Amino acid sequence: MSKFKYDLISVGKCCIDEMLLIPNQSKNNNKTCIIEKKFSGGGQAATTSVIVSMLGGKSLYSGLLGYDSSGAFLIDELEQFGVETKFIKQHIDFETPKAIIVIKDGSGERTIYYEKRNVKLINPVPMEQIKNTKVLILDPEISVCLLNEVLNVKHPDTLLIYDAERQRPSLQKMMSCSDFFIASETILDIDSNKNKLESFHELQNKIQGEFIITFGSKGSFWIQKDQVTHIEAYTDIDLKDTTGAGDVYHATFAYFYPQNKNIIESMKLASVTGALSTQFLGTRDKNMFPKDFHLKTNLIKTHQLSFYEFEQNFIS
Repeated sequence: MSKFKYDLISVGKCCIDEMLLIPNQSKNNNKTCIIEKKFSGGGQAATTSVIVSMLGGKSLYSGLLGYDSSGAFLIDELEQFGVETKFIKQHIDFETPKAIIVIKDGSGERTIYYEKRNVKLINPVPMEQIKNTKVLILDPEISVCLLNEVLNVKHPDTLLIYDAERQRPSLQKMMSCSDFFIASETILDIDSNKNKLESFHELQNKIQGEFIITFGSKGSFWIQKDQVTHIEAYTDIDLKDTTGAGDVYHATFAYFYPQNKNIIESMKLASVTGALSTQFLGTRDKNMFPKDFHLKTNLIKTHQLSFYEFEQNFIS
């Protein structure tokens, strides 16, 4: 029996996504029909908690929502997926954020229009509960002060996984304290005064834990001291919408790694689920993962690269 109550606790954003699928050849300044429309929950932290629950784990989501119909919708949706929601804070002066996502049919290309937070409020962190989880994923906007509090109370065996996309207040601190620093390729654009190769070398030197970086259809890479392991992307899919695929990747890795203690196998499983999620609008379809999805990892090839090969072929 596990010594932890939760497989994952995630703290951070939850929002309403309105997804609109339009023809791929749609032009600007013209009328365009909507092929398909869907409302569902989104947000990095909420999505990771949903995915872990879908995979069979026990997850808790903590975040900030408004006392409005959108907040009520999101809490109900999370509970339908089995996510524990009792630490969500609803604030009367906070409006639940919304996003409109326009996706081009057949290509998966999309544009996201989002609302900025209308009130400067902090996502609630359930300090007592984070002592009792295998994995912790925190809001990228968390302050260094609050992050230090979390580090002081979490269980020593709890893994901290950080989703790095762009510059954030606690980014530098996360480089030194995360067990797994999993970044998307956009992290290489955080400093406009540096090229991608310079940014990569700076990250490589500062990150103390395991460093994984994802490149979408090019696959994901485990950056080690003396080599790079390339996990090819899973491509046997009917691509529809790439929104949230990175969050699915993080959630899957977070769920399986504590069980198998195998980074490469966990990356393969994450690659499969991330790809499978792109066949649906959003990340809240209960049919995303077939029962035998784990067998699809046999189709993913792994390569050992030198740093020169990685930098020349994927960064430069």
